[in-house]
Amino acid sequence: MRVRRWGVLIVSLGLGCATAPSKSPSTDFAAVERARIAELELARDTRGDVLVSRASLHADPSVRARALLALARVQDLSTAPTVAKALTDPVPSVRGAAAFAAGELALAWEPVPDETRTLLARALLEAEVKESDPTARLLEVDALGRVRTPGTLVRLVLLLAIPTGQRTDEKDPRTEVPVRAAIALGVAARAKAELPDAARPGLERLAHALLAPYRWAGVYALAQMKTPAARTVLLEALRDDDPEVRAIAAKGVSDVATPEDTPALRALLRDVDGRVAAEAVRGLVTLATRCTPGPCTPVEALGELDALATGLGAASLPQTVPPLLAFAQAPVPESARRVLVRLRTSLRAAAETAPEQVRATVAWLDCRFAAAEDRQRGWLDETLRCGHSRVPEDRRLKLGLDAIATSPRLAEAKVAKVLLPFLGNASPQVRAAAAAVVPGTKAPELTPALRPLLQDPDPIVRASAVDALATLGDKASVPGILGGARAATVDVVSTYADALIKLKPAGGAEIARQWLESPHAHVRHEGARALGALEGTPVRAPALPAKAEAPPAPPVPAGTLWRIETAYGPVVITPDIEAAPATVAQLSRLAREGFFRRLTFHRVVPDFVVQGGDPRGDGEGGPGFTIPCEVSPPTYLRGTVGMALGGKDTGGSQFFVALSPQPHLDGRYTIIGTVASGMEALDGMVEGDPLSDWVVVAP
Repeated sequence: MRVRRWGVLIVSLGLGCATAPSKSPSTDFAAVERARIAELELARDTRGDVLVSRASLHADPSVRARALLALARVQDLSTAPTVAKALTDPVPSVRGAAAFAAGELALAWEPVPDETRTLLARALLEAEVKESDPTARLLEVDALGRVRTPGTLVRLVLLLAIPTGQRTDEKDPRTEVPVRAAIALGVAARAKAELPDAARPGLERLAHALLAPYRWAGVYALAQMKTPAARTVLLEALRDDDPEVRAIAAKGVSDVATPEDTPALRALLRDVDGRVAAEAVRGLVTLATRCTPGPCTPVEALGELDALATGLGAASLPQTVPPLLAFAQAPVPESARRVLVRLRTSLRAAAETAPEQVRATVAWLDCRFAAAEDRQRGWLDETLRCGHSRVPEDRRLKLGLDAIATSPRLAEAKVAKVLLPFLGNASPQVRAAAAAVVPGTKAPELTPALRPLLQDPDPIVRASAVDALATLGDKASVPGILGGARAATVDVVSTYADALIKLKPAGGAEIARQWLESPHAHVRHEGARALGALEGTPVRAPALPAKAEAPPAPPVPAGTLWRIETAYGPVVITPDIEAAPATVAQLSRLAREGFFRRLTFHRVVPDFVVQGGDPRGDGEGGPGFTIPCEVSPPTYLRGTVGMALGGKDTGGSQFFVALSPQPHLDGRYTIIGTVASGMEALDGMVEGDPLSDWVVVAP
């Protein structure tokens, strides 16, 4: 399956890399300035107004543009006036960089004051109306959606008009303005912004356009609006020729579907693209949860998944695994339990003649369906013996515990005594998962067993215990929680901040103030959030330089490729060395040192992402240091590779590959590359599939 690249303008701001320039007979003073700016950016150092002065006063436009990119990545909201002024720069590339920076300030990981948002919106509106450069205008359109004021949303609606005489040249920037406007509106709607009433007619026109990028953009925005008024257009789009249009339409239908839509979603279970079938499954599960006792046509439709399970084979994994995994991950109602049981029976039969790699997939799917059964009941049962003896006990237990933690019947299941052995399990992943179940049990008698976990050697177990004890309101655990909070690291500080807010202990505000002095932006943001909640008044985190954590990593030469070895074949990635030089260098260093060898893809969400790179295997691990974000203008499409985050500048070793366009990730998560070949290996994955190795292929 080829990687789609329609309707996308990959914007290059001509900003240069973050590494020092090579020596030449005559000094390139602009290159020296850009290198210095890159150093300040990675250090998150805005002291002395060096970045601000370079962005506004330097004679070389490439230096001004590079400084604006640095301001975009640092996200110091006090620099908003400089960014707004740069939107009037006479050089288009500088205006484009300023537009990107304005959007990034609006997307800051901390609350953005209304006056800052208004300032940016006013400057963007004035700039976009007058903009003559196609590339700068696209960046301004993107930023209008990120600022998300009533005025910017109205302007985006006006930009939806399809240009006269659409061109088949899908890379023509003129034809992309309405596409980008629609996507910006969709992202705004996804963020709960209220779109103008006039948006829907314009989006419906796009949904019926000639070119697939227009149709996808229109359907995407309509799907994010979640309005029944768009249902008819979304149902029509289920029959679109383009699979990505069908998939986003199915996702939209799921949110507004009525029982009468069951046949349309049922037909998509046989779609040749597994992503489309996965979205149809989610829609049918949603409808099944609304069924009253008695016959339920959505459940009957889901019974057709049995044919996929019966025919599971190596060649069919990309088509069959996504809908089966989506069903297992969904909140399947008890009325569909018989479907789960039948699927497990069919999978066992399929495994008898399947090759080794398929047997591993079947074993995990069996445990996934077993966990769905346990979630329905509210206690561990089926996951204790699932997996055809191929899934390790610690993985089975964690899966089952995670499932029952979300069970609506957990409190009535009375599993308190059953949980005690798991709280003392040898596996830290199991202990953490067991602690996460406790709050839902509403069983305060478990608090004595939880308190010792505040001293657990594993930081994630400690954080899980903190969350459980704080949720239960256990005042006796306050000294232990405060002790942990004083030394909280970037990966667990959010949990401790939540605990301080819930318990409001004496001394909590003092700890939050200490966090405000941390060199980690995420820790400072959490300190501001906790202190604001404790004192009842908004608190802004100061902008401070970061502390370098990562070991030195040599620059990666142009032409380098990454090859990730999987059980289903290699995935070849072209790293984005220009846009994310520091991140690419660190990941390449880790790969050469064998860090990724024998890890797993621990997270798989059909039609969304495949994620790996965690040495713990549960989504909580990393390399022991963080990498500053290097966000850039390109957008997340199918095959885009990005860095996983838990807050600003918290990237480490975990990465993900987008399985379909995900514009809400744009400007938020560092793009580190693009899959050049091997997407079919990712399409058929399940959680826990091996990441055998990450090889750096020199040019």
